[in-house]
Formats: sequence, C-alpha cells, structure tokens
Amino acid sequence: MRETVEPEGDSLTPWLLGIATYKAHNANRGLWRKPAFLARSPEPRPVQDFADETVGRIDDTSRLAAVHDTLRQLRRQDREVIALCVAAGLDYRQAAEALNIPVGTVRSRLSRARNRLARHLGRPGPARGVAQDRSPDRPGLRPHHQDGLDARDGQGRRDA
Repeated sequence: MRETVEPEGDSLTPWLLGIATYKAHNANRGLWRKPAFLARSPEPRPVQDFADETVGRIDDTSRLAAVHDTLRQLRRQDREVIALCVAAGLDYRQAAEALNIPVGTVRSRLSRARNRLARHLGRPGPARGVAQDRSPDRPGLRPHHQDGLDARDGQGRRDA
C-alpha cells in the first residue's frame, strides 16, 4: 500500500502530525472522561458469595439421587401411593379413588413407604404407635388425637 500512496507535496509529515495531534487530543480527553464517568456511575453491587448455595445444591442433588434410588426399591403399589399423595398432592380419599382401593390401604401403604424411605436414607422414621402430625384429609403428618377423636368420626367410628 505504501507504494501506491503519493504525497501531493514534498512530505507526508504534516499529514502524519495532524493525525498524531488528533490521537493525542482524544487520548487526553479520555483521561478526564473516564474518571468523570466512573464518578457519575453508581457503585457496583457487591458480588455475593455463592459457595454455600453451590454446596447446598450439590448436597440436594446427591440427596435427590438417593431418594430416587430408594423409590426404585419400593414396591410398585407403595410408589403409586407416594406419587399420588406426595407428588400430586392428592388427599387420602382422592388417592384411594384413583387406585380403586380403600382409604385405609392408602394410609398403610403411605406409612410403610415413608418408613422404608426414612430407613433407606438413614433417617429415623416415625416409631410404631407414635402419632404423626397431619391433617385428616392431607397425607402429611397430624396429631394423634385431633379433637379427642383420633382418626374417627364424631361417633367413635374410624373415618373411611
């Protein structure tokens, strides 16, 4: 490209000096622009330490894998009850209707599955005869004597 450039006058020096002057002027202007911009800009937000969250996620992933392995070891009937009551959020009656089995069977399968899960995961399950804290219609935990009626209706009969 140098071979094709032909100066109109005697030298390219004035042209090069003009370019150098503009470059120096822009560089000096940038020296005061950058600090002025940074002074106007809000302080950057501090970066939060995400190490604890990452460790928690890794721990959750390993626990979830253990739960999946344990669920695979359960009987199909117990897995169905766990899926309907815990994952889908159905109450005992809805799960019983879906599986075409009595409500008591749903409750016993769910209790058995929970105990097996707890035992396989190395956590103590609810002891036999110990009341669990759950509402009457939800498969969560409930007090053993709710309104003094246990899991019975108002006349002393078990609800079905």
